Amino acid sequence: MWTKLTSKVSKKNIDNITMRANEIVNAAHSKEALNWANKDFFKADNLDLLRLIHLDIWPEIKGFIDFKDPIIDHASLLIKAPGGEATRMHQDIAYWGDREFTPTIFSVWIALEVMTKEKGGLHLLYQNEVPPAQMSNFNRGSTYEHEQINDAEVSGGFPILITPVIESELAKSMQLVNLERGEAVAFDSYEPHMTLKNTSGAPRRAMKIAYADGSQKTQKHPHLMKTIELEKQTEL
Repeated sequence: MWTKLTSKVSKKNIDNITMRANEIVNAAHSKEALNWANKDFFKADNLDLLRLIHLDIWPEIKGFIDFKDPIIDHASLLIKAPGGEATRMHQDIAYWGDREFTPTIFSVWIALEVMTKEKGGLHLLYQNEVPPAQMSNFNRGSTYEHEQINDAEVSGGFPILITPVIESELAKSMQLVNLERGEAVAFDSYEPHMTLKNTSGAPRRAMKIAYADGSQKTQKHPHLMKTIELEKQTEL
């Protein structure tokens, strides 16, 4: 299940995060480094930017969910190098099943530039789109059969994928989510999703914030921060 948010990240905040993301892009010495240099981007120096982006989108989201203890489970840049491989179809629940007692994690995928097919934009099942008010129904889906693959690099870094027969059938209903710079979609951990190879000749810049209810978290994986703590971080 997924929804396109009506909230947008401000131009100022997009400009600032793009400037800092460009430091990673310009410093990378290979396609692999560019694709994977962003995992720790929001764990230290860039919490000020994460706070501002969170404040752009969270007021809309919190009106539709009922978390006892809202947290940011994790957040990351999603930079895909020119020629970066497709991220094959999967469900996040296949990776996050042991993070919570009851699934609550959902991702907010934010475009830091206009998303196109050539850039390797996000693809979701068109029949699973709902209005933002139905975010309260997130994480009530089911898990498709997945398989483990040996060469995760070929699949965009994801080693657990929906099996090819199911993937082939679901692909018939996949659509590119058209996003302008600063626009975002939220999707739950059961939503099948994928991105295509970046054939544009330039890095693709996006990011995500994964929210969850801290009251459901297990101790196996640490979370990044409570939303109330993030909101107290120093402004730019």
